[in-house]
Amino acid sequence: MSTGPRRGVLVASIVLVLGLAAFVWIGRPVRAALQRGTIDGLEDEPFYPDPDPLADAILGAARLATVEIGAERGAPDQQLLRFKFPELHSLDEGPWYLSLYVPTTGEERGPHVVRLASNQIGLAVQALRDRLPPQHATAEAMAAWRFKVDRVLPGRRDLPANGGLRGVAVDPGLDGIELTHSRYEQPFHYLPSWSVEREPKRRRIVRDAQKAAEELAGWSQGEAREATVRAFRSRAWVEALGGGAPARGIQRGNAPGKETTKENVIEAARLAGDFLRRETAANGRITYVYETMDDDRSNKNYNMLRHAGTAYSMFQVVRLTGDDDLFAAGERAMGYFRSRMKEDEAHRGEWYILDGGRRKRAKLGGAGLGLLAYVEMEKARPGSTDYEAMFGLARHIVRMQHEDGEFESFYDWNGQENSTRKSTFYPGEAVLGLTRLHQLTGDQRWLDAAVKGADWLVHERWVALGLRIYVPMDAWLTQALVELDRVAPDDDRRDYAFALADSIARHKLMDPDKAPPDLLGSDLSGLGSMPLAANAGSFGEALSAAARMEQRRLPGSDRYRTFAMRNLGMQLRHQFTEANDWFLPNPEAARGGFRERPNVHEIRNDYVQHNISGLMGMLPLFDEAMPDLGLQVDAAERHPDLVRALEASR
Repeated sequence: MSTGPRRGVLVASIVLVLGLAAFVWIGRPVRAALQRGTIDGLEDEPFYPDPDPLADAILGAARLATVEIGAERGAPDQQLLRFKFPELHSLDEGPWYLSLYVPTTGEERGPHVVRLASNQIGLAVQALRDRLPPQHATAEAMAAWRFKVDRVLPGRRDLPANGGLRGVAVDPGLDGIELTHSRYEQPFHYLPSWSVEREPKRRRIVRDAQKAAEELAGWSQGEAREATVRAFRSRAWVEALGGGAPARGIQRGNAPGKETTKENVIEAARLAGDFLRRETAANGRITYVYETMDDDRSNKNYNMLRHAGTAYSMFQVVRLTGDDDLFAAGERAMGYFRSRMKEDEAHRGEWYILDGGRRKRAKLGGAGLGLLAYVEMEKARPGSTDYEAMFGLARHIVRMQHEDGEFESFYDWNGQENSTRKSTFYPGEAVLGLTRLHQLTGDQRWLDAAVKGADWLVHERWVALGLRIYVPMDAWLTQALVELDRVAPDDDRRDYAFALADSIARHKLMDPDKAPPDLLGSDLSGLGSMPLAANAGSFGEALSAAARMEQRRLPGSDRYRTFAMRNLGMQLRHQFTEANDWFLPNPEAARGGFRERPNVHEIRNDYVQHNISGLMGMLPLFDEAMPDLGLQVDAAERHPDLVRALEASR
């Protein structure tokens, strides 16, 4: 066989393989779209339910019933309820469901659900109480109960038995699952919010509904599997805490979120600071992962780089609020960080931070974020920081830099570090740390190193044959370039900072005409998952930084401010507050934290850090008098101890 035919067969085979791959790649979303369909009649419904007097009446009656029952006066008098809540005379449009959530990690948490009949709210609450063991049915326990009411809307959508390809025929949190079986007069309704409250993976939602029918309605496994599966929608409201306030309309298991105002940003930062204060132990260790659905704290795989970033954000909030208790918690956190630092035996006066388990590594990013934390600590309380550690980290970072400006990502501290991996984010963290140290000290050597590192990242990294092949979503570098632009303006660095922000914005749902209202400002996601909410924090740091530079460099432009404001909305919607924590086993403990996704309620310390820093970056856009992230400390304002340490460090 000649070379020509062989080459032709090879080319044909390659084309066939690529064609099949393209067919599969394109075919998956096409198949998913065909499986979805729509529910007629819902097109004009607002995304979040409008205030509803009947929902207010039901929830108000349910709360009144808990008071009456808790006082051992028996079921409340129905005439009294009709007098106080005349809207209860008709529940014709429905059915309506009342759900009870009990704050506990046990099976008693619920939700416990009853289908409502007109003017039977008191009896419904009594029935819910009767399902609970005595310790959860006392007057004190009932005061902590939370109620939700759903009105099931007309209209249904047929679903594939398993919810379609990776579950994409089901919208988590929006679609309820209706199971209909000939043996039962009424269908079983798996309410829409359950598929975010219970955290099933998207492809498991239909199975979770079938399991719920077995557990809550007594269906057999066979009946649940045989049932006809359809999707429905509901309007849902949650009672507001404090009494007297209108019920909160929810969608996808979440309230609409606070308006993007200065006051709400300050309050969100304060709540987040309170969360970190509560989660900082006496020895300075910060809860690494809080599994809110189990009320379980975990420090497995503890990460010192994220620990440093979290302490940094605590001092940012201190600068905003002046909170002494939060400063004390941050001080403990930095004490723990200091205990993990190690002086370089070959270069005295240089310090690095060890991270990891048995194989401890010295990461450039850990040194960069540790430096940020020490600088922010000093800005929050002049004279408070550990100057030996702060300058030691800075000297170590400079040692990690090559003559051309490139940084090594890992330091071979014990002769066993053979990694050549280049971190995407560590260099930006190092440049930002050095830039902030220059702001604090005015020492030109730190600015020179920062500029050299930034220029290598701008002109050399991700560049091949003179062409830029990639622009990373690097929030740390974006912040560093924006702050360098204030003291060492350079058009190339400025343009690259905007390019980084553009790269981030392209990977987010920024079009209000296309994105669901509750996901506007979120990341893009795959077929089977919900968008990350945690990244709204880190990307908020970048977009708010770009917006601040836009305000200074491009007067009249609001491109990046618009991006930052939409991202801010995503941040505020996914911080746990009393408006959206009704289903958690310990709402007060989670309050102020930021969850991973709309349907994954884990809180990690760096989720909170990034969100705090993103919030702080927004404040100067509302009010120039707010704390300046890139504050240049005047020589006359430097603490005498810092001045002496600075002289000794030279």
